[in-house]
Amino acid sequence: MLISVIVCTYGRRAAVSTLLACLPSQTHRDFEVLLVAGDGEDTPSAAELRLMVASFSPQIDVRLLFAPKGLTRQRNYGLSRARGELLCFLDDDVTFEKDFLAKAAELFELPGMQDLGGASAY
Repeated sequence: MLISVIVCTYGRRAAVSTLLACLPSQTHRDFEVLLVAGDGEDTPSAAELRLMVASFSPQIDVRLLFAPKGLTRQRNYGLSRARGELLCFLDDDVTFEKDFLAKAAELFELPGMQDLGGASAY
């Protein structure tokens, strides 16, 4: 099951770097990352994001996308380009254990869970 991890960000390169650093160790390997930046494509921060994404690209499938600023706009832009069967929207300042995506995939593969619209936990 391909999982599309959609992360929207605006001016938080350090947080995004920390998040991206926990993705190469995921036990579920069939995923793509869509990093949707609202910073503007021709800004100094965009250049920094490009370098960061390039540094992770050999390990994970990361695509840097630019969309108009605003969480809803950025999420919709990422959603329109996602290829996954399962969509995972993450804040840009989270980290998680190496089995996070595996557990998400297992949950949605259970009988009767295919029509579930979403899951969250605190």
